[in-house]
Amino acid sequence: MHKFQSSIEGKEFPLVLLEDRLKKEGYVIGGGWEYDHGYFDLLLSQQGEYLYLRLPFEAEGGELDKDDSTVRMLQPFLLSHQYDPDRDQDASSGAVSAAFNQFQSPENKDASLSPEQIEHGQATLNRAEKLLS
Repeated sequence: MHKFQSSIEGKEFPLVLLEDRLKKEGYVIGGGWEYDHGYFDLLLSQQGEYLYLRLPFEAEGGELDKDDSTVRMLQPFLLSHQYDPDRDQDASSGAVSAAFNQFQSPENKDASLSPEQIEHGQATLNRAEKLLS
């Protein structure tokens, strides 16, 4: 994981505004959201691992399921999930096997990051900052 310094950290936004602007760019609200916090995730790469830029946020004065929710942005970070390359992920493994193995858990939830990946993450974060300024 690599944490970034960001101009959006600490800023408050209506959640609907974030959803409108970020989802158009491919961000999704990650599956780990709760009523008081969550993440906007953008998949940057699937080459050997899944590389995500994650924009965390927390609810300000309420819960996230309200129409007028306001959130405060937390420190963005880059995250790499490395998967087992030896697992057979193609259709030849059979329908029964595919039904059970389609959602493989990461072999390494916090794989190391290259300087190029960090640079790519920073450039992507810069675009997000411009969208939200």
